[in-house]
Amino acid sequence: MRIGSRINRNKHCTCYLHCHISKKPLRSVIAYDGNFINALISHVITANTKLNKTSGKLHYLGVDITGAFPGDNNAAYFIGNNKYAYTAVNSDCMFYTIYGFRRGSNGMLTSAGSVANLPTPPPNFRRFIPDLIAADPYNNLAVLMQPANPPGCSSEPLQIATYTANSSGVLRTRSTYADMPSTLIANPYDMKMSPSGKLLAVAGQEGVQVFFFNEAAGAARYTGLLTKAPINQIFWDNSDHLYGISQATNKLYVFTVTPTHTSHAPGSPYPISDPQHLIVQPLVHR
Repeated sequence: MRIGSRINRNKHCTCYLHCHISKKPLRSVIAYDGNFINALISHVITANTKLNKTSGKLHYLGVDITGAFPGDNNAAYFIGNNKYAYTAVNSDCMFYTIYGFRRGSNGMLTSAGSVANLPTPPPNFRRFIPDLIAADPYNNLAVLMQPANPPGCSSEPLQIATYTANSSGVLRTRSTYADMPSTLIANPYDMKMSPSGKLLAVAGQEGVQVFFFNEAAGAARYTGLLTKAPINQIFWDNSDHLYGISQATNKLYVFTVTPTHTSHAPGSPYPISDPQHLIVQPLVHR
């Protein structure tokens, strides 16, 4: 393995007032589809590059500035039309939003889309606050949300809403607190949709839990906690396996998860020295 290309993020950082390159670790790649890499270079700037798959070189396309607060520091996921991508960010239920991006003809992501409505909150709460987003292979999103009276979060369980994007990238939900399943994850770190769009995994300090997901019915409770070890990041492959790393236990957890069966993979969990991030390259193509 060798370095094929570099992009100088300082050279291409152009801001109206000043440019702050965050030193805080970010989930740096917010979107990648095999041709374009759209990466966070700070909490307010998304850099866009095109990948030459023959040479491995990156061609700089430009940046999109999302604004100062709350700042975009989570991965974004494309919906089924491969045109719009979304991410949710929550900073202590004081600064929060759902960011939308639209892919241009040259591959560059720019801010676009909007949220038409929020789910109806429980009594005594003013609104739901978005935490994390995952997209299915169609035009639907699972959004992990918590009821709150901002500024400030609550101790209520987090719940999962279902959104659908129209052709203009506008998100709309019919979810209410009464039909949104609650999670056992109180401190979430990651959420990923299975390649089929039928299963949704939520990971965090309390472990990892899996839900059914259906574009018409939304999310529904499936499993309890598959492990109680803190899980920092998760990924699915195309063969019904769910992978998760735990920085607290220095282990890689692997589960086999189908709509009818869950189990630990043989030998799981596997010891790993100081795991930081995880990426899964499926051996089986969809």
